[in-house]
Amino acid sequence: MPNHFLTKGLESRIISELSVENALDAVRRITGFGERVCGTREEQEASRRVASQLEGLGLEASMEPFKVVSWKRRRGELRVVRPEEFEVRCSVVGYSPSTPEDGIRGELTFVGDGLDRDCAGLDVRGRSS
Repeated sequence: MPNHFLTKGLESRIISELSVENALDAVRRITGFGERVCGTREEQEASRRVASQLEGLGLEASMEPFKVVSWKRRRGELRVVRPEEFEVRCSVVGYSPSTPEDGIRGELTFVGDGLDRDCAGLDVRGRSS
C-alpha cells in the first residue's frame, strides 16, 4: 500500500529512530504533566506537544478548536465514622453530581466489585453501596 504521508527519507529517519527507549521517552513527555481531560489547559498543552513532535519529523500538524462539554475532577473523600473512624481511598466519577457541603451520611454496605454476583442475596435498600 502506498504511503501518502511520508517521504522515503522521512520514513527511513523514523524507522532509524524507532526504539523502546524513544517510545517510552515520548510517552513520558506527553503524560508527565498530569491529567488531560478534554477541554482543559492540560489537554491543549498535550495537543501542542504532539503537534510539535510531528512537526519535528517534518510532518504538517494543525489543531482545530471545537466545543465540548467537560468536567474537571475535584476532591473526593470517603470517611467511615463507626465502629471506628478511618478514611477510604476513593475516586470521583465523571459527571456525577456534587454532594451537599456537609456530605452524605448513611449505612455503608461493601459489595466487592459491585457485580451481580457480589450483590446476590444482599438487601441494600436505604444503604450506600
